[in-house]
Order: sequence, then structure tokens, then C-alpha cells
Amino acid sequence: MTRYLVAAILTFLIIAQASWAQDEGEVPQTTGELSEAFDQALSESEIPGAQVAIIENGRVTLSYTYGVADRDAGTRVTERTVFRAGSISKSVVGVALMMAVEDGLLTLDTPLAIATPDVAFFNGWEETTPLTLAHVMEHTAGFYDISMQEFLISDPDMSIAEGLAVNPANRISRWRPGTYASYANSGPPIAAHAVELARGESFDAIARETLLRPLGMRVSDFQLTRNVERRLSRSYSEGVDDPIPYFHILMRPSGALNTTALELSRFVRMLIGRGELDGVRLLSPESVDRIERSETLEAIEFYGFDQTYGLGNGPVFADTLIMRGHGGAIDGFLAQYAYAADEGFGYVIMANGDDGAGVQALTDLAQGFVLRGYEPALPDPHAVDEIELEAYAGMYVSRTPRNRFAEAMTPFQLGTRASYAPETGFVVAGVPRIPNGEHTMRQPQRAGTSFARALDSTYQRELRYSLSAIVQLSTWDYALRIGMIAALFGGAIMALGYEVFRIPLFAVRKVRGKPRPPRRVGPRGLRSLAVLSAFSLGAMVFLFYDVSQRHYTQLQELAVVSPLTMGIFALTIAVPTFAALGFLTAAASPGEAGWGKRGYHLAATGLILAASLWFAQWGWIGLKVWTF
Repeated sequence: MTRYLVAAILTFLIIAQASWAQDEGEVPQTTGELSEAFDQALSESEIPGAQVAIIENGRVTLSYTYGVADRDAGTRVTERTVFRAGSISKSVVGVALMMAVEDGLLTLDTPLAIATPDVAFFNGWEETTPLTLAHVMEHTAGFYDISMQEFLISDPDMSIAEGLAVNPANRISRWRPGTYASYANSGPPIAAHAVELARGESFDAIARETLLRPLGMRVSDFQLTRNVERRLSRSYSEGVDDPIPYFHILMRPSGALNTTALELSRFVRMLIGRGELDGVRLLSPESVDRIERSETLEAIEFYGFDQTYGLGNGPVFADTLIMRGHGGAIDGFLAQYAYAADEGFGYVIMANGDDGAGVQALTDLAQGFVLRGYEPALPDPHAVDEIELEAYAGMYVSRTPRNRFAEAMTPFQLGTRASYAPETGFVVAGVPRIPNGEHTMRQPQRAGTSFARALDSTYQRELRYSLSAIVQLSTWDYALRIGMIAALFGGAIMALGYEVFRIPLFAVRKVRGKPRPPRRVGPRGLRSLAVLSAFSLGAMVFLFYDVSQRHYTQLQELAVVSPLTMGIFALTIAVPTFAALGFLTAAASPGEAGWGKRGYHLAATGLILAASLWFAQWGWIGLKVWTF
């Protein structure tokens, strides 16, 4: 809905992507062939410029550049051109945090109340399960993601602590910490602030002096320094002619890193080298191992789920191998890095356009190249009772919506289908899965785990992924969901339909010269209240449609109290209010109105009112979009 939501969705897709297989004959076998394939893919995309670094045997074997950094000036992209890395910034925070842990300044189990006493949050389980630095880095704190208001503040001089103080309302643990994972951009800045307090200087300076420069990343920075500004590419977005202006995001540790593919490849090579690059050791191998896994997520301990999001480092699902890495998206830039430490290979991709399909094409090519000849050692399927797998078949909806807007949209989700049959096995969203543990599942061509089958505290079945969880709906719940959506719009159609059909009937009667029937004395507003409720619903749908057609750079007014947001707020109150008044009028009116007419409007307004009250549990009465 805003540039933040678009960036968040793209980032999540990049982190949790599942690339489709390419035919073996299409996989480039040399760096020359790969460069040609990149050229072809980018020429068919909307991406103006890109950089790619391919890593093999722990070193860069291809540094590829394409296109322009500035369309108007015609400036070509070179190896020195700086791009924005978006959420890849979180990986730097994870390394900086582990460096502070190795120096004895912090522990991952340090409670936030001690590590960052000036940061507000609410955790109803604080006495038994206090929130820790590990929770906020692994996105298991249960926080909502940051609001539109927070994302739209652009101030390079605002400190991390000041940024965290803008809107702490989203930092509420929705479940006992560690139960689920849900991506929240306010988590890593809290960890970065803890590092600031422990070391006594700004995180920007800490990252620059203790991590980026020692790794040989001479230009990379979280701020728009002079060096960065001189080399920074312009960024572009589909549907917008002008470049996207540079935005100084409030939560810099979560997305402000400026770098090049070659410089970022040094960071990746350090991770492949288990904390060391070119004789410079930042971390011990054990600390890098810890960065690559979660120790707070319940699904690990109880369900054996091993492919989890660690400390700013998550699983990247390639065709035959689950790699490690992170993706990023910010204001027209897209980026991704991934690596497999045991195999010594990886890649970095950076683009100055937000054509997700174009970046996916580069990703497929890069993954196909580094994985050429790689044959996974596939385990034998784990024996699981067919009755259990069949019980997990059904429709699933999100248990862990990332932000308040996604939570509000939950009742409109029609769900993800899981099915089981002896011939096809267990299939989720059309993709076959094979049991590789008592509770875990994998794709047929990969050895690594995709998700874990689990039970919640009320014994509802769930599928738990690295950064999300979906819960099974009963047949009744699913039918109710479909029924309430149908009731809401069906009632509105009935209310308007009555008026629509009255017009031709009146015209026919007039043409035939039939006298007008005796006028019944009816209750005031019987028809008008139903029509007002239907029109309010229609106006609300129109506003959301209008918003959906705008480019994300044109949605700033959604983040503040504005005519648009107040209109949505008022209409979400008007729909049930007019429906309730219409229902009461039809129910309590005298009989002169006619039972047929009253019954019809009783049904129309009753459907709208019942559906509105059902949707109210997701905040749809008095919807305050500016708080999302």
C-alpha cells in the first residue's frame, strides 16, 4: 500500500523465494555465457542498471555490470557505482552484534530492559519470557512491523533512539516470545542501539570503523556520505518517469546500507570464510554458525525445524539447495546475496529498478550457474502416518500477519490449500512436499526443510515457516469466511437492487397507463438507510481501488490524517451504522409498509450488519489506516 509495504513484500519474497528449475541445457556453463544470459534477461526487463558478483571457491570469478546509473545523463554502471542494499543492512547488524558479544560487551540473551532501557515495548510474558536481543534480531519478539508514519520520516540526523521513540505502539508482543517469527523492521535497530550503548558511539560509526572498512568495503556506509553521493546510482520504478529521490529512512540499521556488488561480495566471502577474509578475522567460526540459525524459535526445539532466520541471515531457497543470505528493497533498488559456505560459492545481485521479475531472472541464472553440477544428497522419506498427513489437508490462512494492515486484511484471505492423496502425497499451494522428519517437510529435489507441521496451544494445525506461520481453518470457519464476504456485498446488492428494479417497473406502469397503487404509509428511511449503507460500502471499495491503482511513491497521505484516511475511517463506521438503523427501522416499523418490503430490507440490512460486526474483530469499524 505504501512504498514501505511494497518494499517489505519484495524483501520477503526475495528472502523466502523458491526458484523454479531450469533445463540443464539452459544453464550457462562459463562466465562468458552467464554474462550473455544476464544481458539478455536485463534487456527484456525494466531494470536500467545492475551489478552481479559471482563467487566460486571463496573468490569472485565474475564482476558483471549492465546499463545506466542515470538515464538522463547516460552515466554507465561500473564496478564503482553505489546501489542501496535495503534489508541486507540487517546482516551487518547481526555481525556487529556478534562482534560485541565476542568482546564481552553483550550477550544474545541480554533482556531489552537491560540492553536498551530507553526503548519502549510491551511484552505480557516479560516475567517468564523476557524479550532479548536474540528475539528482536530473529524476528521472534512478536512485534508488528513499523508503521507508514515511521517509514515516511526522512531525517539523516535523527538518532536510532529518536527513531525508535516515534511510534512504539507496534512493539507489542502478540504471542509469547519465540512462539512464532514475523518480520519486523524495528527489531534490528533495537539491537544496533544496544551495540551503540555498549560501545559508546553511533552505530553508523561502529559499522564503518569495526566492520566495513576492515573488510575492505571502502565506500559502503549507512549514511549518504560524500563518497557515496558521488557514486550513487539513481533509482527507478515501473510506472514513474522521474528517478526516486534518496530517502533517509528512520530505521537505518534495517535498510540504509549503501554499497556495491563487489564490496558486498567481500562481506559474503567473510561469511563463507567463517568470519575471516584476506587475513582479517571479524568473528570466530562458531559465531558465524550462530548468525546462521535461530535459537529462540519454538519450532526448532519442538518440531526439528532447522531452516530458520538467524541474526540478520535467512534461508534462500534455490532449486536444489537451501543457501543462506538476505534480500533487500528500498525506493526503486532491489538487492540480494546468497551463499553456501560448505560449497564455497555464492552471488550478489544489485539493481536500480524495482522490476521484481527482472531480478528474479538474474537470480535464477546466478543460482543455476553456481549450482551447476551440484547434486544434493537426498535423504530417504521419513515414515509418517498417512492419517496424520491427511489431517493436515485443508485451507490455511496467516497466523502471523506482519503489520496492522495485513492483519486487517486477514478476513479477506481465501487461504492456501494443502492436500493429501496416496498418489500425489502432501501438496501445499501446488508444490509436493516429502516428510524428512517426524514433523518437517521438504521439496522433492532439496534435502533441506521447507516447513514444520505443528500444533498451536489450542491444538489447531499449523505450518510453520522460517518467518511466518499459517493455521488450518475448519470447514465451518472457511465457510463462514466465504459467507461473510458474500453477505457484505450481497446485502449491498440487494439494497441497491431494490431501487434499480423499482425504476423500470414504474416506467412500465406509466407507459401502460395503469393507475398508481394506493401509497402505503411506511417508516421513514426504510429504503434510504439501506441505500446509504450500500453506497458507503461502495464508496469505501472505490477508495481502496483508487489507492491500489496509485504508485507507491504517491501514497504518502495514507500515513497521516488526511481526507483519504478520514474518508476510509468515516465510511467504515457509516456502513454498519446505516445498516443497523435500517435493520431496526424495518424490524420495528408498523405494518403499513408491507411485510414483503420490510422483510426484504430487513434481510438486506441484516446481511450487511452481520458481516460488518464479524469484520469488526479485525478492526474494520473505524479503520485508522494512518496507524498502519
